[in-house]
Amino acid sequence: MFRFISTEKLKERSIINGNVDNKLLLPIIDECQEFYILPLLGTQLYNEIGSQLPSSLTVLNKKLLDEYVLPCLVKYIQYEAPIYLNYKFTNANVSTKNTDESAPVDIATVEKLMDRFKNKAEWYGERIVRYLCANNSDYPLYCTYSNSSDIKASNSAYDCGINLD
Repeated sequence: MFRFISTEKLKERSIINGNVDNKLLLPIIDECQEFYILPLLGTQLYNEIGSQLPSSLTVLNKKLLDEYVLPCLVKYIQYEAPIYLNYKFTNANVSTKNTDESAPVDIATVEKLMDRFKNKAEWYGERIVRYLCANNSDYPLYCTYSNSSDIKASNSAYDCGINLD
């Protein structure tokens, strides 16, 4: 499994505090890559970039990763992280952690925060799609599918939540 971003780089590029346990962030990074970035890039381009990490990225893939994919991925991680970081899963139950110096916010506030990050992530995702469409000759794997198990690249990053089928 490859990761487009390390926990250290994530903390540098986001509002996630440096004291957040890396062990908690790694599954969020993996999930966000697969659920949000993979559908934007498509399987072939996603795997090509992953196979070139960390040191053999082509100039074009480095530009795509640094300028387009990472800003989007960071926002999606910030979108997913509040739920995972607020609730602890143990043998006994699912609970929230509270310290003397802080108190958890109500779920409505968390949802508002998450909505803000999702909107920003989708905006960055749309930048990825537009960049790849405008430069499709530089990224021939963007619209290439080798078999039916490949995930086709999406033509839009926005999720309106309404299905008209």
